[in-house]
Amino acid sequence: MKLIMTNFNVDYYEIIYFFFIYAFMGWITEVIYAYYKNRCFINRGFLFGPLCPIYGTGAIMIIGFLYPVKNLYFTFLIGTILVSILEYIVGFILETMFNSKWWDYSDNKFNIHGRVCLGFSLLWGLAIVILVTVVHPRIETIIDGIPKNIGNVFLLGLVIYFLLDCTLTIISLVNLKARFVKLTNLYQEAKENYSEMLSVSKEKYSERFNSSKESLLSRLPNVDGVISNSKAKYVEIVNNSKETILSKLPHVHVEEVLKEFKEKYDKVVGEFNFNHKRLLRAYPAINPKKFEELIKELKEKLDKKI
Repeated sequence: MKLIMTNFNVDYYEIIYFFFIYAFMGWITEVIYAYYKNRCFINRGFLFGPLCPIYGTGAIMIIGFLYPVKNLYFTFLIGTILVSILEYIVGFILETMFNSKWWDYSDNKFNIHGRVCLGFSLLWGLAIVILVTVVHPRIETIIDGIPKNIGNVFLLGLVIYFLLDCTLTIISLVNLKARFVKLTNLYQEAKENYSEMLSVSKEKYSERFNSSKESLLSRLPNVDGVISNSKAKYVEIVNNSKETILSKLPHVHVEEVLKEFKEKYDKVVGEFNFNHKRLLRAYPAINPKKFEELIKELKEKLDKKI
C-alpha cells in the first residue's frame, strides 16, 4: 500500500482526491443521521453542495498520521484523540464567529463545553479504525485506477467548484452573522430599554397612589369608635385598589412591548435567505435564541421588573 506522504514528499493529487471523497462521505453520514433523528431529508452540509470539509480534513489528518500504523488499539486511541481535538477546535471557532453553538453535546455525559463528548468521540475512534483498515485501502485502489489525464481534469473541476462554493458560503455566512447581530441587539434593547421604561412607569403610578392615599387619610377625623373603624376600612380599600390597578398596568405595557418586539423581529427574520434558513434547519443549535424563548424570557424579565 502506498502512502500519501513518504519522507515529506507529498502526493497532492491523492490528498485532494481523498479530501473530496471523504468530505462527500461525511455529508452522506450527516444526512443519514439527520434522517434517522427527524425522519426527513435535511441537507446537513456546511457548504451549499454535498460536502462536509471537516470530514475531509479529519480523514486526511488521520491517514497521514495513522495509515502506516498496524496496531488497532493505538489507531483507535490516537484517532479518538485527534478527531476530538479537531471537532473541539472547529466548534470553538464557529462559536467565536457566530456567538452560538453549531452543535451541542451539553446533554451528553462527559462532554467538554458541549463541543465534544466521550460517547461520540469513542464512535469516531471506531469509525477511524474501519476507515484505516477497510475503507481507505479500497479508496486508494480506485483512485490509482483512474488515468492521470482524466483524473487531473476531473480534479480541476472539483477544485473550481469547491472554491466557488466556499466563496458563496462565506458571503452567506457573513450576512447570516449580520442578522444574528441584529437579533442580539434587538434582544438587548427589549431587555434593557423596555424593562427600564416599565420600572419607571410603576414608580410614578405608585407615587401617585401613595400621595392620594395620604391626602385622603389626612382628611379623616382621628377619633375612636366608628370613625376610627371607618378610617381603617378606608385604608384597606385604598390599598386594595392600588394593588388591583397596578397589577393590571404592567400587563398592558408587556403586550405593547411584545408586539413591538415581534414586529422588529419579523422584519429581521424576513431578511433571511434560502441558505440561512437551510442552515438554521440543519443546525438548530446555531439560533442565538429561539423566538419563543425570547418572548418567554422577555416577559419574565419585564414581570420581574414590575
